[in-house]
Amino acid sequence: MEPKPRERNAERTRAKILLAATDLMAQRGSAVSIAEIAEIAGVTKGGVTHHFPTRDGLLLATLTEALDNFRQSVEAHLDITENIPGKMHRAYIRALCGGSPDAMRFFASFASWSTVSGTPELDAKIEADSEVWTKAFAADGLHPERSMVTTRAAESVAATLALVGIPDSEYIVWARTVLLEMTMTPGPLVPEAQITPPASA
Repeated sequence: MEPKPRERNAERTRAKILLAATDLMAQRGSAVSIAEIAEIAGVTKGGVTHHFPTRDGLLLATLTEALDNFRQSVEAHLDITENIPGKMHRAYIRALCGGSPDAMRFFASFASWSTVSGTPELDAKIEADSEVWTKAFAADGLHPERSMVTTRAAESVAATLALVGIPDSEYIVWARTVLLEMTMTPGPLVPEAQITPPASA
């Protein structure tokens, strides 16, 4: 059954509020006011509180939206036809190294997003999302060393691209190619006898 016009308008308004809140919080963390969010979204302050009666509720919805969008950006680059370990790592690298502006902005603003916490609900959401990625990478078949280096390097490339901007597209292609190639071999980067990963890796 198709939503009624009033329901569609309410959904669009809610989406505009979340988009405004997401952009502002990505820039400044939780140090934004309801009035600022309302102005950017083009709605009244009462319009914001109608959809999100509490500040914590808005923060939770905004964080959830950002984390879900990031996960979808990565999944969009997943190639299920690959028959070797590292599928999720390669999707992660593709999304962060030029494939998804949204994913790159997420990591460029990571320091700001990290301030959007402090309540049990928000902290639980962040912890649960981190656990999802930890499990996904652990099940992807790459050695912890290789997993750590490739994912952290991809995040650094994304932050650099979004914050500084690198006009040379050859750099992006080079970085992506190097990191993707590193995922084509599942074993450790150095002999395991020399460096043993911690139990938490």
